[in-house]
Amino acid sequence: MSIKNIAIGKYTIRDWRKDDAASIAQYANNKKIWINLRDAFPHPYLYAKLNKIILKRGGLMPSK
Repeated sequence: MSIKNIAIGKYTIRDWRKDDAASIAQYANNKKIWINLRDAFPHPYLYAKLNKIILKRGGLMPSK
């Protein structure tokens, strides 16, 4: 199941793509971000693991 792109000003909400992995991993490995999300967010956030997550979910954003 994929979402439609939602554009808000200069920002767009869309499904994840494999080429997003490097950018996501960069911000996910930020300790300040992890401190605020540590109950549900791994640290370090491994690039290789992120690629598997994106591929497994077919590029879909994780659901709760």
